[in-house]
Amino acid sequence: MFRAILFDLDNTLFDRQAAFRLYANDFCRRRLHLPPLEQEQALHDLIAADDWGYRPRVEFCEWVSRRFPAAELQAGEIWEDFCQHLPTFVEPDSRVQEMLARLADRFQLIALTNGSGRNQQEKLRRARLGDYLQKAIVSGEVGFEKPHREIFEHALSVAGCSADEALVVGDDPRADIVGAKQAGLKACWVSLGRCYPAGMIQPDEVLFSVLDLERWLA
Repeated sequence: MFRAILFDLDNTLFDRQAAFRLYANDFCRRRLHLPPLEQEQALHDLIAADDWGYRPRVEFCEWVSRRFPAAELQAGEIWEDFCQHLPTFVEPDSRVQEMLARLADRFQLIALTNGSGRNQQEKLRRARLGDYLQKAIVSGEVGFEKPHREIFEHALSVAGCSADEALVVGDDPRADIVGAKQAGLKACWVSLGRCYPAGMIQPDEVLFSVLDLERWLA
């Protein structure tokens, strides 16, 4: 029996892909001033380079600086722009809020996310999830990141439960699923219509979206 559910944030509890697309479009408008066809290509390139947010941020910001010299920004300045503007495009989802409100009657609900504290905490605020989660554990604040065992063990300590009493739910095959399984937890993968990578440790369940979690738990 599960006592705690550890949720990833980006593309799990809110639509990070939609937020990034809006941010990328805004970045092109503010910094590049391109004609329509070139703007469309720049937007395509930014989304591809971001790779669902899985690409390391330093690497991504360095790529943006090289790819778009007209922006006149170094990698560190692009990171500042990213942290300042991306969270403003995160939208709350009432269906997710309602699901979390129901689950909170049965489980401890904890966010377990990689990223900087500043960035992730602001996304949480924008998504209006603070009332539904008992705790937010952010890798940049605790010094460990998924898929490393230490962050899962830290989350279990915070939840006050053992590995077999906690479930991880997330969209990143490596960080969320492989990390959780190697730490002894069960894990549900949020596919968003993607195929799970071949050769990786398999999840206990594949969900199209986080909204399918209640059905599986039932």
